[in-house]
Amino acid sequence: MGRAFMARPELRLYYTYARWNRAAQLAAEPGSALSDSGAFGSQRHGSNVGVQLET
Repeated sequence: MGRAFMARPELRLYYTYARWNRAAQLAAEPGSALSDSGAFGSQRHGSNVGVQLET
């Protein structure tokens, strides 16, 4: 404990912006985020914001 590596919880905030091409969109599984039926629809770019906690 104390000063050891990984002894304390760590909180991270992140933001990701991504662009992908048509080939990646066609290769994606139907319904996945990159596919044209996924979260971004027919767009080939998108962003994601989140929080990660490690204990």
